[in-house]
Amino acid sequence: STIITQTREAQKSSEENDRKIEDLREKYNRATNQAERDSIIKQMTDTDRDFLANQKLEEGNKLYYAKDYYEAIKLYDEALKFGNYAEIYYNRGTVYGKELKQYETAIQDFNKAIELNPNYFEAYTNRGLIYDNLGKYERAIQDYDKAIQINPNFTIAYNNRGWDYVLIKQHERAIQDFNKAIELTPNYSPAYNNRGWAYKVLNQYEQAIADYNKAIQINPNYFEAYTNRGNVYSSLKQYDKAIQDYTKAIQINPNYALAYSFRGLAYQNLEQYEQAIQDFDKAIELNPNDVVTYQIRALTYGLLGFYYEKHGEKIKAEAAFAKAKELGVKE
Repeated sequence: STIITQTREAQKSSEENDRKIEDLREKYNRATNQAERDSIIKQMTDTDRDFLANQKLEEGNKLYYAKDYYEAIKLYDEALKFGNYAEIYYNRGTVYGKELKQYETAIQDFNKAIELNPNYFEAYTNRGLIYDNLGKYERAIQDYDKAIQINPNFTIAYNNRGWDYVLIKQHERAIQDFNKAIELTPNYSPAYNNRGWAYKVLNQYEQAIADYNKAIQINPNYFEAYTNRGNVYSSLKQYDKAIQDYTKAIQINPNYALAYSFRGLAYQNLEQYEQAIQDFDKAIELNPNDVVTYQIRALTYGLLGFYYEKHGEKIKAEAAFAKAKELGVKE
């Protein structure tokens, strides 16, 4: 009897609390100015504030996944009016950094998340990504170090730190990190792809191809891995195989400008200059700021001119040389 009575009282108290929170939520939403909202917040208990903050956080997350980033930020801002919550700063920082490319603002949010929760290893990792985007690779490594110190089993931090070691040309250390990432998560395709890149830079082509094969086996739509494997084949002068890989990458992602550029180079090496120029044109269409491809395309017109000249097609040769000159190639 006592247990039943206590249960009923607890249930009644819970229902009253739910009604109170709902009432406060409605009042908060109806408020017409910030002073009124602040007054309502002062009436709330910590539990009330936590509940409403989490509600705003969940609403913001839904908008984030719907790619409505600015509206998501508005809801995160609303949530933070109920108090300082590390997760909300973290989520807002992710939107600012990953989606809106407002890196300095993102860093401020991750700083605050870490201040509130010094063991927030995901916040260190995301802040590291921001420093990567800013080209501050050694600073990013410090954040990945901290994330790994807090969580030694965090695969993504090892993979990201490994890529930074690649960028600062410490390839052996990079491979150690990719090895660890694979040890922790054997089917983590980015680690195989990135380790393949490190092996290629070290001219260990067989190991590189094996890693790209594995990355593609795990993720058959990994177009970057096809492109990277194609680059290895190009280094081995196996241009037909390279073209097959670049073509596969383009089939998966028709807007991947790099694959067109690399395939164009492979065609160029096979003296298939017209196909090469078509690919360079497409790469430039997709990425008009690719100065290198502009230059290569111009030189390819010159090579095409020599090709036609060698085969006695004088008119075509003159047209190709004229195009090369128009694009800036000096005689």
